[in-house]
Amino acid sequence: MAEIEVIDVTPKGWGTRLIASFLVKTGDSVILIETGPAGSYDQLKGALEDNGVEPDIVILTHIHLDHAGATGLLVRDYPKVKILVHPRGRKHMADPSKLWSAAQTVLGEVARIYGEPLPVPEGNLVAVDDGYEVRAGSNVLKIVHTPGHASHHMSILLQPEGILFTGDSAGVVVEVDGKRIELPTTPPPFHPKLYIESLDKMISLKPSKPAPTHYGILDENAIEYLERERDRATRWYSLVRDLVARGLDDVEAVASRLADTYEDARIAYDSPNPIIREVFYKGTVWGLVEAAKKELGKAG
Repeated sequence: MAEIEVIDVTPKGWGTRLIASFLVKTGDSVILIETGPAGSYDQLKGALEDNGVEPDIVILTHIHLDHAGATGLLVRDYPKVKILVHPRGRKHMADPSKLWSAAQTVLGEVARIYGEPLPVPEGNLVAVDDGYEVRAGSNVLKIVHTPGHASHHMSILLQPEGILFTGDSAGVVVEVDGKRIELPTTPPPFHPKLYIESLDKMISLKPSKPAPTHYGILDENAIEYLERERDRATRWYSLVRDLVARGLDDVEAVASRLADTYEDARIAYDSPNPIIREVFYKGTVWGLVEAAKKELGKAG
């Protein structure tokens, strides 16, 4: 059985744990799932040093800065490590200039806090297809492509434990003033149909526990969690699409209407934590609005 540790790579001062990296030790292999943002790399490296290990393999669920931004720094310090990434994301890890530019436009100050990613040498990058398997000791890590949140998103099933590392393909679970809330994670460009299809695909794998990057390994039935996220994403998008169809497409106004309808949305909308309120919640609403506008022919 694998030994798994959750490493907190949330930027300092954010008030609660929001971004995880997962250290998986099995047999003679040391595997990291996610590297977190570049600005939190010292936290990741410190945890590796505390464990007395060097990573052999990194698996990135996708290349957004909060999931993969520290990868170039990691390769600088551990030059033999292999980085497994979706084929669509490979070129942006080798040359992150467009990724960094887009992140600054979308995230503003948060992008600066995440930090600018360093390029990853081509020789360290391995593009992996849907169904690719990493065999490590008595464990298998199966990689499945799960687009929707991003076209280049992957999720990872660790067997025999049945832990499913979902990245951003199955929502986020965060605490606000000691209360747990669940939100979809759908910033633009969001693809609703692919998101739901990906949730169905993950359910078919029959995992035991979910492990979203935001945040941690959850002590609950994975199928129930995934079904709940599928229902929530469907209901949220349906409401947003109805609002956009009636001419209401202002993100702030839609965020308020969702908050009037769903308790978790209300808690996030009222949160004093700007990351939860503006990035996790309103970023999700923004993606839902833009997807609805595109579906209804109102984009642009």
